[in-house]
Amino acid sequence: MILNFLKTRTDIFAQLVRYTLVALICATLEVIIFNSLFNEIGVLGAHASAFICATCFGFFAHNLFTYRNNRFVKKMPILFFIQICISFSLGYVIIKSLLLFIYDPILVKIIQLGITFLFNFLFSRNYSFKL
Repeated sequence: MILNFLKTRTDIFAQLVRYTLVALICATLEVIIFNSLFNEIGVLGAHASAFICATCFGFFAHNLFTYRNNRFVKKMPILFFIQICISFSLGYVIIKSLLLFIYDPILVKIIQLGITFLFNFLFSRNYSFKL
């Protein structure tokens, strides 16, 4: 019983480490795109463009590397779509709110990514990529 508990905790920790590695790549991609588009197309356009690019990469990377899913489950895209809708909306509200106080778009984007990280990990682990 104790060994099973330790194995479960070790598996969750390893999954969190893999999730964090993919998330760091996605976050870097998102910050670069957001920063390059912010002055050209505004907050919403930059956030949407960066989010879409990072999310597409993240879906496949998390599926194959983080959660090690070798098969495609029909409900996965639906649950992932729900997750990204919530995450996108939450991220946009956070960005707009923080820009009222902090006018450094890169810092604001990094803070927003940090805040949405936990939500995305928990939703992914418990719904989107759970088989």
